[in-house]
Amino acid sequence: MYRDATTVEPVMYIVPVIIGATGIVTRSLKKNLETVTGKHSIDSLQKTAILGTSHTIRKVLQCEA
Repeated sequence: MYRDATTVEPVMYIVPVIIGATGIVTRSLKKNLETVTGKHSIDSLQKTAILGTSHTIRKVLQCEA
């Protein structure tokens, strides 16, 4: 049986999770993370962002041009 296009529920949602290179987060991050299943820690997300940034900077500074 076919459904009308207006009755189909969305399969996925896009949830904005924005963390700056220095670990700065948006005001709405906590609310947005509540919609994602699982357990998430803002502290660990910030730590990952900072470590990724420092890794990139180290790679760039070691590069010989």
